[in-house]
Amino acid sequence: MYNQIKKKLTKNLKYKTVDLSSDYNAGVELAKWCDYVKDNKRAVRVKTEKDWMTAEFLKWSLPEWQGIWIKKKVEIKWNAKQRSFFLTYIR
Repeated sequence: MYNQIKKKLTKNLKYKTVDLSSDYNAGVELAKWCDYVKDNKRAVRVKTEKDWMTAEFLKWSLPEWQGIWIKKKVEIKWNAKQRSFFLTYIR
């Protein structure tokens, strides 16, 4: 029983990557992917384009969206370096 290797019991999340359009339908598509995460319990990475209105959305809309979707067991995180939202299911 010497030299046994301890295996980690953690799972690395493999994100499904999708692109978010930069037009007026961005909110509708983000809601669609939040519903997808809620139904399938799979993590999704939603990438945005460079010309997308990030500052306005992050300041005014994101806290409200997080409050709504946290009740539905979906967590929304913003990563500025990758310019994407990470949607994960809360167990």
